Amino acid sequence: MRNVRRLVMVGLSALAMLAFLLAIVSLSLGRADGVLFYLAVTVVAVALVTRLWRRERALRRAEEARLPPEQRPPRRTPRRPITFPLVESVLTFAAWYVAAVIVDRVVTGATTLF
Repeated sequence: MRNVRRLVMVGLSALAMLAFLLAIVSLSLGRADGVLFYLAVTVVAVALVTRLWRRERALRRAEEARLPPEQRPPRRTPRRPITFPLVESVLTFAAWYVAAVIVDRVVTGATTLF
């Protein structure tokens, strides 16, 4: 039963993606009725996948809870969040700006700052 549920989730996910892409095509063709239909299919498929996935997760957690503590799979510890390298980005932008200004000065012979 679990494998069937997973196959249904994969199939519905594929259907949702196809319907979303067809909604984009319908939008580009100016077919508002097609856009509404395909978006409705997408929303229904995503809702069904969400419901099935929650049930699957609840069953898996219930099975793990029945196991003795030493046989339970280890819990994953979250990684450090990805941060944006602001200083490196500013320095890289400045270096490329200087390179572009030098090339501009050589090619055009301009003397303005910007």
